[in-house]
Amino acid sequence: MENSYIQENVGYEFLTTQDAKSIFANTDYALKSGQHIQKSSLQNKMFVFVRQYYDQLKAYYDDLFDIHLNREGEGDSEYFFIDFFRDGNGYYQRGNIPMENREYLAESHIIIAFLLIRMYLLEPRAEIHIPMQDFKVQVLQEYDEYKPHLLRLFAKSEDVEETDYELKAIEDEIDKALKKFNDLCWIMIDKSTQTFEIMPSLNRLLSMFDNYIINTPINDEQ
Repeated sequence: MENSYIQENVGYEFLTTQDAKSIFANTDYALKSGQHIQKSSLQNKMFVFVRQYYDQLKAYYDDLFDIHLNREGEGDSEYFFIDFFRDGNGYYQRGNIPMENREYLAESHIIIAFLLIRMYLLEPRAEIHIPMQDFKVQVLQEYDEYKPHLLRLFAKSEDVEETDYELKAIEDEIDKALKKFNDLCWIMIDKSTQTFEIMPSLNRLLSMFDNYIINTPINDEQ
């Protein structure tokens, strides 16, 4: 009776549902790990759960963890993720998440994400399942103007003529970035076919940095 009284007054009734017993623990872990939850074969149960109890879940994270459960997109392109509050100086506050559990996206991964957005969101292509090797080849061939910057950042090289070793360093960094994007659920990697699919939540990065992505080239003057 005491537990029922607390739940009724706090407004976290979702915790008493049968769905919560089987889904909430994994959903909570996924969100706090930085994953974006959306409609997909791997996340569909979590997606339905968060969509159904969004208002209660939002209050739960606001009240207990001082972090914000956000939603963006519409329909089948809707997605959910943990966001953070800005203080009066514009700095993000990380709520009650322990420092050792906080992770920031590497600069190199942000650049690769920008290229991914330019190639598959701003310049849509027909393919749904994108071979990972094709993406690496396209970065090095179709976006050749970025290669000097990528060489300096990834291969620590100022050479005008790149070597196989330096190109391998770029490809290795792209592999690491794609793995990170898969962890965040911006893309979904199929290891059996070595392909990936762009997920709706990649649009979050576009909405955050759209002006920079569209108008700022990566060049030698930066």
